[in-house]
Amino acid sequence: THDIYISNCTIGASGKVINIQGAYGVILKNCRLIGGNNNSSIALFLDNSAGKVTMHGGTITGVHHKFFIYATKPVNTDDVLLDGVKATGAKDDFDKSLSGGATIGSKIHIK
Repeated sequence: THDIYISNCTIGASGKVINIQGAYGVILKNCRLIGGNNNSSIALFLDNSAGKVTMHGGTITGVHHKFFIYATKPVNTDDVLLDGVKATGAKDDFDKSLSGGATIGSKIHIK
């Protein structure tokens, strides 16, 4: 799945608010992502994704991580940008768990 555009929405979950599984080319604009205020809440979970994920504007609340990169096969996750996103309560910007030859690129940014 690729080239997904989501705008002006509110999405909430107690665990992974948005699970981007294998997808790339995802754009979120002015969305509210609401986690469950627990240590397992993640706003954007990139699961074996090549990246190219952008969130412009909007808010992230009640999560432990703004995003988490998880990969178990040879995929390079890159081009992840959170731009102008207001985040409250997030303990960490992002984290990763890589195995099976997975890597992350150098274009991972939070502005």
